[in-house]
Amino acid sequence: MSRTLTLTRPVEWDKKQITELTIRKPVVADLLLMDQADGDVERQVALISALTDQPPPLIKRLTWEDFFALGEVVNAFLPSAPATGDRSSPT
Repeated sequence: MSRTLTLTRPVEWDKKQITELTIRKPVVADLLLMDQADGDVERQVALISALTDQPPPLIKRLTWEDFFALGEVVNAFLPSAPATGDRSSPT
């Protein structure tokens, strides 16, 4: 599952205009990669970089609006936090 987001402002990268980014659903390995970064914004950059297959310096050039929108896409992929307690069926 993936989603494509059209950027509000294109980013020039490697002599190309990037006008949209496709972001895939995260897997556990992506979340572990995010844990290696320092700071909340760096963690988001690392995760979005992994999920879009784009280098972190490109992600850092996005407008705040585009960065936030990509974060919203990531959040939509993640399940709600489970309720605390045992998730097994009662016997």
